[in-house]
Amino acid sequence: MKKFIVLLLVVILSVLFLGCGGDSSKGKTEKVKEQNSEEKILNQYTSKDGVITAKLPDGWNNKGKGPDNYSMYAYVSDNTGDIHKDIKTFDYQEQLDEVQEIKVDELPALTVKRKFMQREEMIGRTWLVYNGFDIIEVVVQSNTATWNDGIADQIISLIKINKRSENVTMPKPIEEKRYIRPESFPVSIEKFNDYYSNEAVFTVDKIKQSTNIYIALKDLQNKGLSEEAAKVVSDSIYAANGLEDLRAL
Repeated sequence: MKKFIVLLLVVILSVLFLGCGGDSSKGKTEKVKEQNSEEKILNQYTSKDGVITAKLPDGWNNKGKGPDNYSMYAYVSDNTGDIHKDIKTFDYQEQLDEVQEIKVDELPALTVKRKFMQREEMIGRTWLVYNGFDIIEVVVQSNTATWNDGIADQIISLIKINKRSENVTMPKPIEEKRYIRPESFPVSIEKFNDYYSNEAVFTVDKIKQSTNIYIALKDLQNKGLSEEAAKVVSDSIYAANGLEDLRAL
């Protein structure tokens, strides 16, 4: 009987030991899985609007912060509608290379590298990516001492644009409006040349005189005067403002 009880206790202890060992091993496996999952989430960058995502290299987090003072950010940019103009409008930054046209995630983009101050001297590369309706800005930067072009190229190669049109091409620059001088001017404009060509200088007094004449003549239109009476009144307006010769027009 004693032998049976001892054997039973040994069996029970063995089962308990194996059970504990199994649970511990399973717990460790689950913990490793959780850690791997957390690591994947940590470097899975997603912009606030979800248009841009990137699986960043080891050492980077999902906020776009990397080792050696590197950082990356991306967003849909406020723009003028002309990507060629927008890539050049950066105040207080020194351009370090020529604007280049490349592809980012198979979409047309312009890129340029610049130097600037942000508590210390920094270098950053900017990409403006056109997805068919928006201009998406991506920037990789670090301080000058740690900057490496290869790291910037690596990061941009990992960018994914999740919103796009089909068959997107780079838009052409928008031509600014040009004002072309006419070949001839109305006769009345040419007559002013006789009065002002010798003194083509604006003064406060002349501006006031011109303003007074304009207001008075505009008011005269509402008086209902005959043509002859209107001529007399307008002559007096000119004379009162030192432009007696203007009535010869």
